[in-house]
Amino acid sequence: MLRSIVIVLYASACAGVIALVVAAVGWYLFATGFAYQDGFVGLSGAAARGRLERAWPAAVDAASVWSVSYKTESSRDSYSDWYRIEMTQDAAVKWMDGLRPEQGRNSNAGLKRLDTGLEGVHWGPPPIRRDCGDAPVWWKPPGIDFRTTWKRGPARFAGATYYAFDETARTLWIYDYCCQY
Repeated sequence: MLRSIVIVLYASACAGVIALVVAAVGWYLFATGFAYQDGFVGLSGAAARGRLERAWPAAVDAASVWSVSYKTESSRDSYSDWYRIEMTQDAAVKWMDGLRPEQGRNSNAGLKRLDTGLEGVHWGPPPIRRDCGDAPVWWKPPGIDFRTTWKRGPARFAGATYYAFDETARTLWIYDYCCQY
């Protein structure tokens, strides 16, 4: 009889621990809205390349990049990425060339024909209206024209990538966002 009581108490304790873990995870996800934030400031090209793996174009040599600052912030259905990359002009051209095909691969699947490849020029810094989180303190792009690639998909999401190279400061500025609407 004592053995049966111990088994019942043990099983109840295990079930209670499992219920507490499930409740804690559920509360955390509800409270944070699946929020995520990451970033760094002033990493060398080699160090930043290791952290940015998928976002780093294969054609850009890390030695031609002197400093990278990056921030990403996301929620359940939205994200914003900010980049400030100090680099040679040749490397910036390669990076910007790499943005367009990458955006095309990411955003063209399942889109209506009218939505594919939409590009344009935005005069001045990007309008940050739908950002996910606050722009980093180092995000202070100059008043230069930004190239823009828009994206829209069948799952009710929209976004854009803005990018510009400041030849005077030898700095590439990138702002990328996507959100559900």
